[in-house]
Amino acid sequence: MYEQFMGYTIHRAVVFYPHTILFTKENETVTVSMLQEALGHIVDVIVKRSPVLARYEIALKVLRAVQIRLTNGQPRKPSKNGLKVACDVLSEIQKEYALTEEQRGRIDTAAFWCKLFIEGFMRN
Repeated sequence: MYEQFMGYTIHRAVVFYPHTILFTKENETVTVSMLQEALGHIVDVIVKRSPVLARYEIALKVLRAVQIRLTNGQPRKPSKNGLKVACDVLSEIQKEYALTEEQRGRIDTAAFWCKLFIEGFMRN
């Protein structure tokens, strides 16, 4: 089943494998392994650079639920508020934590893919 969301075609998979395509847009393809790498990077940024605040803890729980989902686990579905907080934290990370242009590009891409997955797969 295909669905359009934020300009991307979402490929709804029942089972995820590393090569499973999640999103496509023109010449861009995002696979499970690409999103897993992006998630790992974002989780590292949150853990290493952010103070231990309630919203960061909520975001980490949501991102870890995404990681579990990508390995075909059945995580507890995050609350709507938790999903919103995670997306807000991802936006904050995009704006505040890049030290170089290369890091900014990597963080922007990783955060965008994470938000796209959360919005496209986790809210339903």
